[in-house]
Amino acid sequence: MNTNPADNGEFGQRAATPGPIVPKTASEALRPEAGTPPPKRSRASRSQFVVFMNFVISSVMLMVLAAGVALYFGKQEFNEPGPSANGDTFLVKPNSGVQEIADQLERRGLISDARIFRLGVRAFGNDSALKAGEYEIKPQASMHDIMELLKSGKSVMYSLTIPEGLTVDQALQRIAEQDALTGDMPSTTPPEGSLATDTLRFTRGATRQQMVDKLLA
Repeated sequence: MNTNPADNGEFGQRAATPGPIVPKTASEALRPEAGTPPPKRSRASRSQFVVFMNFVISSVMLMVLAAGVALYFGKQEFNEPGPSANGDTFLVKPNSGVQEIADQLERRGLISDARIFRLGVRAFGNDSALKAGEYEIKPQASMHDIMELLKSGKSVMYSLTIPEGLTVDQALQRIAEQDALTGDMPSTTPPEGSLATDTLRFTRGATRQQMVDKLLA
């Protein structure tokens, strides 16, 4: 007795005969089959993304606005009259940086804010343009005025007059007593009558030896 389910089918029914296999054409075989579509983003997920992007855009706009306000008021203070009512002389030592100059100006009461002065100088591209020397700061000079003055290199000029009739020792004494000069006097005394009578102009920091050399020339 044949009990093969393939002949009788389950529950005594004859199994269905499979239909003929139809081969695919070449174009159908190369055509990619449609995959499972990606799951749709939920409404809650889309809402969180929108909120995040709104936060980012708002933050950027606030930062830009704050920077604009700071720039406006900083520029105003950089150009407005300074706090010094009487003015003063100000010495910039050789190799001084903008930070050091700004701090000294603020300590001397010649500017109101060292940070604004420093940023203003850098905004104008004058980081390395400020020159060493002694400068006469006018009363209520603005930070911009001071920057331009230090950039110009127009230092305070001193004069030393050696009138006719002075002996060499007297002329050397005048040079030695000039406070704006630096350095020691020459170790040897020039011969009598070798120094010219003249009025020498110089900036603070010039040496006493330089003055003697000019009078000997």
